[in-house]
Amino acid sequence: MPVTYDLSGKTAVITGGAKGIGKAIVDRLSNSGARVHVWDLNRGDLNSVRYTKVDITNRSEIDSPLKL
Repeated sequence: MPVTYDLSGKTAVITGGAKGIGKAIVDRLSNSGARVHVWDLNRGDLNSVRYTKVDITNRSEIDSPLKL
């Protein structure tokens, strides 16, 4: 029996969510009802969630006003 969560009304910010494990996390959170916002250098296949190009190794991009 798969574990499910109701994340309706919750927001998740995922760094590196455009592919691989990050993308799987994005998919799971989205399917659980969360509003998902991805910060990554590449958009990938992120049609159903918000995306912002962010280089998390560049402090000025992180320190700017929250990109939600």
